[in-house]
Amino acid sequence: MDTNKKSNDVSGLNSNSSNKLKTATAKTLAAQGGIGNIPKKEPELSFFKTQNEYVIKNPNSDSYITLGKDRPAGKYSGYGGSGDTKCSSIDLVVGRISPVAVEETDNGQLIYADNNLTLDAARIYISQKTDIDENFKLTNGSIGNSKAKSAIGLKADGIRIIAREGIKLVTKTDFANAAGAEINENNGIEIIALNDTGNLQPMLLGQNTVDCLTELIDEVDRLQNRIEYFIEEQQKFNDAVSQHTHNSPFFGIPTLPSPNLIINNMALTLNKVLNVTVPYYFQKINFNGIKTKYLSNGDKAIKSKYNKVN
Repeated sequence: MDTNKKSNDVSGLNSNSSNKLKTATAKTLAAQGGIGNIPKKEPELSFFKTQNEYVIKNPNSDSYITLGKDRPAGKYSGYGGSGDTKCSSIDLVVGRISPVAVEETDNGQLIYADNNLTLDAARIYISQKTDIDENFKLTNGSIGNSKAKSAIGLKADGIRIIAREGIKLVTKTDFANAAGAEINENNGIEIIALNDTGNLQPMLLGQNTVDCLTELIDEVDRLQNRIEYFIEEQQKFNDAVSQHTHNSPFFGIPTLPSPNLIINNMALTLNKVLNVTVPYYFQKINFNGIKTKYLSNGDKAIKSKYNKVN
């Protein structure tokens, strides 16, 4: 017997036995690879659960639901760590300390992990009372830093909020917070890229922006009309000067108009047509084009067709 023959070698079997062995081998490989959501051995860790927490964990994956009190890190962190009341929390986590290689040690002991809002792969954190900005290391912005208030934090490599109909981001629907304290601030919504508020600026209101630009274009148009009127009046003066005559000392016979003035006036008239009248006409068209292109509802409109802000 050839002891070097591989276990999946079917050359010496009949067709029925060969098919059975092939099927069994495929199932084994699938199980080893976790194909079809078959449980697969992965590096393990053990969550450092406190006495106050009720943890739901899938034994075949790194996913957790922890019902307890506010605890963004170790057992002494958060309002749960300081012994506060009214700070219940729900923590949904997948992939604890995800970037760190976690393996069993040589003596079989598991590595323990606490909550880690930086290294855990993805989380939805709900708390009755927490310091949400400090916990997730968020910049204050103009809204400020939420302290000892109810909050929900979402963190992952990518977050998508998808609605089949519409999404509303609404602030200050109530006059008191979850603790019953009166809300005095009138905070809005801030979009802060890179967690950096160095260039945080107010949003523009679309219709107000359109109204402002429309008035500006109209004012420039009126200024252009006044300039055109001045040029026309100047042209009348130039025409009068070019035809100006004097009474001669010879029996009061008028002198002939100055040939130089006539020639210069003709040149000025031509320049006025080429450099003022024609551009003035096309600029009028351009003004209307700008309004139609950007300030109406065309493809280049500066107002969003769907999204609004106040």
